[in-house]
Amino acid sequence: ARHSFSDGGSGVESDGAKAHVKLFVSSAQALNEQLTEPVDLLVTEVFLGNPRVNTLDQTEARRLEFELIPLFRDSFGALKQLLKPDARAVVAFPAFKSTPLRRGYGGQEDGTWYRLPLKSLFESLGYNILGNHLYYREGQLVARDIYVLST
Repeated sequence: ARHSFSDGGSGVESDGAKAHVKLFVSSAQALNEQLTEPVDLLVTEVFLGNPRVNTLDQTEARRLEFELIPLFRDSFGALKQLLKPDARAVVAFPAFKSTPLRRGYGGQEDGTWYRLPLKSLFESLGYNILGNHLYYREGQLVARDIYVLST
């Protein structure tokens, strides 16, 4: 996964306070080569997938979990090592317009949106979930499942 990352650098002012911001694109595992000190904020969007033409069915949902959850475990495990204590992370993940899924399946369904089972993953990595928001526009087949996390 490739991530945009913000950290100290050029000066940006907000409400009279000066912030130092650097923006770059890197894989999560390679960020430790870019950063020399832990950071207090991470804002990123993982790859949301190729454009879709159909809703997601249970077989495809299972396949996506099998492919994505290990990738996210590795990426967010590596990222946690780069965050200061009490740092915040705001991360957008894909959610998919879905066909009805059977009860008891590992994923989450929010109305007609299938959301990856990320809560237990983040908790196992030591993140606290401060918020979770679903963002989409009418007619979309892919939404953004946005998590606000702290370390």
